[in-house]
This record gives sequence, structure tokens and C-alpha cells, in this order.
Amino acid sequence: MADDVHTTRLMAALACKSNEIPKQRFVIPVFDREGKLIATLACVDRELASDMEIVADLTAWRQRYMHYFLTQFEATVSRTKEWLENIVIPSPDRMFFIIYLTTGEAIGNFGICKMTAFSGELDNIIRGKKLDTSELIYYCALSLLSWMFGHLGYLTSSLHVFSNNQPAIRLYLSIGFSVLNIIQLTRRSLPDLTEYLLNSSEGELVDFNYLEMELSREIFLDFHPWIRSVYKSDWQ
Repeated sequence: MADDVHTTRLMAALACKSNEIPKQRFVIPVFDREGKLIATLACVDRELASDMEIVADLTAWRQRYMHYFLTQFEATVSRTKEWLENIVIPSPDRMFFIIYLTTGEAIGNFGICKMTAFSGELDNIIRGKKLDTSELIYYCALSLLSWMFGHLGYLTSSLHVFSNNQPAIRLYLSIGFSVLNIIQLTRRSLPDLTEYLLNSSEGELVDFNYLEMELSREIFLDFHPWIRSVYKSDWQ
């Protein structure tokens, strides 16, 4: 019965991407450990994917942090818009969120991919604008994970990160993630594209690796015992 409930909740969450009315957009609140609202995670739906200001922000942020992605190219507004409309929105296992401050300013993005009834992978995590507090992204991650582990009933969450991205690794370790696998990378350069290949004999060997990290629901709650009291609705 619990599995049926969580599958229904997953399907309902994915269906939120078809929304075209701003006031009906699916939003996840972000609280600090004292329960103060500090931000929101707004699901990118059909309406938000057509917001050219947001599309421009996403393009600029992706370009700025392109060196931390497996596939690297010249980011353009048209390419970002096509990605949102043709990949993110119709995908049966992916959701994408814009981070908004309580002032309404968009400052970054968070994603989940490879969503199943039992697990999901954090993906496309970017702080697009400088913040007064370095903890905001940390609390955004906790909010999303609380929703995943509590509301969706996930047992595990994973993510991938370059081994030379030390700030991100420190963040993930502080959340409770641990390294599950170390994957060798090679680089292949094409005319308009640079790709990093996993455990491949093709391309040029690079001096950093691709880390697979994992977090279980039990460890998440052990690391953050206050989560249940702050995000009560996730755990009902």
C-alpha cells in the first residue's frame, strides 16, 4: 500500500510540469533549521519554461559553470529553451527547479533526474548569483531531499560530481552523501563540443575523476534530526 501511495505521489509531481498557470505552480518551501522560510524551489513547468528572463538566467549560469558538466558547449538562449521544452518538460523521470529568494529573485537551479518509485539523482545544481549566506544552497538541498525521502518515500538519493569540484564535494559530504564509486574520465574534443566519457578507451585521459555519491534516508535523518519537525508535511 505504501508503495502505491508513493508511486501516485511521484506521478502527481511529474504531472505538475504541464501547468501553465503561475499561481498553480508546484513550489517546495525552503526553511532553515529554526523553521524560517528563506527561499522556495519552483518547479519548471510549461509556463515558466516560456519565461525568457528565466531562460536567459539559466543560459548564463550554465555557461559560467560549463567546466563542471560532462558535455560542454556554447550555451545559447535558444538551446536552453529547447532543452526545457523538449527534454525537461516531457521527461518521465526528471524535474527541474528554480531557486527563488523570498524577495522573488531567481538565484540558481536544482534538478532531479532518474526518478523512480524508490530513488532519484540530484542533478544540475547551480548557484547562479552570489549570496549573503553560503548556507542557502545547503538548505535548498535539504528541502529537496526531505521532499524526496519523506513525501516521495525514496530510500536513496545519488549524485555525480567531478573530483576537482571541491566546494561541491564539501557541500555534499556535509549533507551526508558518501562516495560510492570513482569513475575514470577521458576527454574527447569535437568542433563544437567537448565530452567527458566514462570508463572509455576513447579520448584523452584527464587528471580528475567522476565521483558517484549516495545518501540513504536513514543517514539523511541521522545527519539532520530536525528535518522531521520543520518539514512535517513531507513525513506525514
